[in-house]
Amino acid sequence: MRTLLALLLFAPALVFSADESRDGGGRAASGTAAGPAGGFFADLGKNAAWQFKTGLAAYEAAFPEERDVDDRPLQGKVELTLKSKGALTSATTLHLNAFAQAGTPDDTYHSGFHGPASRESDSAVVDFSEIYLRRSGEKTDTFFGKALIPAGLSTLYSPANRFHNLDAKDPADTRELGVWQLGFERFIGDNDSLKFVVITHDERVREPRGRSRWLGSTGSYEFTSLDLPAGTTLQRRFPEGGTDNFGYLLTYKRAAEGADWFVTLHRGFGAFPVVRLDGTDYFSEKVRAWSFAAGFALTRGKGLELHGEAIIQKSDGRRDQDFVRYVLGVNYDET
Repeated sequence: MRTLLALLLFAPALVFSADESRDGGGRAASGTAAGPAGGFFADLGKNAAWQFKTGLAAYEAAFPEERDVDDRPLQGKVELTLKSKGALTSATTLHLNAFAQAGTPDDTYHSGFHGPASRESDSAVVDFSEIYLRRSGEKTDTFFGKALIPAGLSTLYSPANRFHNLDAKDPADTRELGVWQLGFERFIGDNDSLKFVVITHDERVREPRGRSRWLGSTGSYEFTSLDLPAGTTLQRRFPEGGTDNFGYLLTYKRAAEGADWFVTLHRGFGAFPVVRLDGTDYFSEKVRAWSFAAGFALTRGKGLELHGEAIIQKSDGRRDQDFVRYVLGVNYDET
C-alpha cells in the first residue's frame, strides 16, 4: 500500500452578518419573520457571510508509470462561499449557501448548478449547497428547495446524520450538499417540534473519476477493493424518477434546558449502495429500506455534555444487510 502525505494550507477571510434576529431555521425571535427594511436584495446583503479559502496539498507518493493518473506532487485549490438569507415577504425567507471553486487536479471541477436528480459526478465550479424557501406560520413552518437535513445531536460522529448528499471529489476536503425536499415543521409548546420531510430525489455523490488520484481500480469511489474481472468497471445505477422513489422522514424533537432528544423514522433509500451482477455487467444501486433513529444530549454544569445516538436499518427483501449503528460520548468545553 502506498504512503500518502498531504499538507494543507488555508487562508480564510470571513465577514459575518450582525443581524441575529432569526434562528437557523428561519423563524424570527418573536415567532414571525419581519419584512426587510430596504427590500429583498438589501436584506441579502445585510445577512451575507463571505469566506475565501485557498489550499495547497503536497503528496510524496507516486503511482506506477502504467497508471494514467494525475500524480503531480503539488495540487492547489481556491474557494469562495456565500451564506445569506433575505425576506421576500413578512413570513417568507429565501436561504442560500453558494460557492465557487477551482483547482489544479484533473477531472474534478466542471459545469455548474446541478439541479434536481442530477447524475453529474464532477464537482460544480459554481453551485448552491443550499437554496430553499421557508414560510413561517404561527405554529407551522413550510419549506421547499435544496437544504441540509440535520438529524443527529452527537458532536464528533452522528450515525443518524446521513440524510444529505456529498461532494467527495477530493476525499481530503469534502463538502456536504443539501437534498431537494418539501417539508413541514409543527412547533408544539416552547420546546417540542414535529417535522415531516419528503425527499424527492436520490442524487449522485460527487465522486472521483477519470485521472483522479483518488479513484480506485474498480472505477467506483464507494467500492474500491472489489475483485472484478479484468477490464470490468463498476457502474452506478439510479432509480427512475417519480413518487415511487420518494423518501419520507418524520422527526419528533425536544430542545429544553439541559436535555435534548429526538426520534426519527425514515422510509426511502438505504444509507449504502449494494453491488449487483446483471448478465456480465456489475453495477451498484441503493435499495429501499426502513430506518429508525433516536438520540439524546444531556448538559451538566457549564461545559459537560453526555450524548448518545443509534440508528437501525432494515432493507426490503433482504437485498442488503440490516445493521445497527450507535455512539456514546462525552464532551467537555471549559468555555
